[in-house]
Amino acid sequence: MPVPSSASVPRRLTHASLVLRLAALHTTFAVLKHVVPLPALARWAWLRPVGPRDLALEDRTLRCMVRLRRWLPADRGDCLHGSLALYRVLSAAGSAPRLVVGFRKDGPAVAGHAWVEVDEVAILEAPPEGAGFVAAVEF
Repeated sequence: MPVPSSASVPRRLTHASLVLRLAALHTTFAVLKHVVPLPALARWAWLRPVGPRDLALEDRTLRCMVRLRRWLPADRGDCLHGSLALYRVLSAAGSAPRLVVGFRKDGPAVAGHAWVEVDEVAILEAPPEGAGFVAAVEF
C-alpha cells in the first residue's frame, strides 16, 4: 500500500507531529544537559541537512516551538534545551542555525542564556545583546 505524501496529510496533523517531536527533543535535552558536556550535546543535536534549505519547514518549526513554549510554565529556565531542540530541527531543514551561549553580569552573579541564530539573527528570543548577554560559545 502506498504511503500518503506529506502534502496529503492534514496540516493540523503535520503541526501536531512537529510539536510532539520538539517536545520530545526538549525533554530529552533537559535531562542530558545535566550529564553531557555542552560540546557533545551540540554535536548530537546537529543533523546534516537532508536537502536544500526548507523555508516552509523552518517557518512551521518556529510556529510550533512558539506553541510549545506557551504550554510550558512561564519561568521554566529552558533556554538551553529549547535551543538544542530548535537547533536540531533547523539544522536538518538546511537553515544553517548557530547555537549560541552567552553570559551577563547580574550583580554579584553571572547569568547564562542560550539562543539560536539563523542568518545572524536571534530567533524566538529578543536580541540577546539588548538583554546584556555577550556570546561566549557558538556551535
